[in-house]
Amino acid sequence: AFGIPIIASDVVPYRLAKEKMGDGVILVRNKRGAFLKEIMRLMNNQDEVQERGKIAFEAVRKHYNVNDINQLRFKAFSECLA
Repeated sequence: AFGIPIIASDVVPYRLAKEKMGDGVILVRNKRGAFLKEIMRLMNNQDEVQERGKIAFEAVRKHYNVNDINQLRFKAFSECLA
């Protein structure tokens, strides 16, 4: 995560990501101009960008940390082999 909010299409996979990441994800309709409109809105709201960026960063750190996932995999494999 780069500390910026994520703007994504309002479709199931990204809705699921929003459940974990909360306000760090902004969902927009798949409609012409929707992404541009949201980007322009955010460009004029830097405080919101910073806040949502912090939320996105922390959510990625918490839910998508490769080291944590690898430790869980190692534990599971070790238990299977024991």
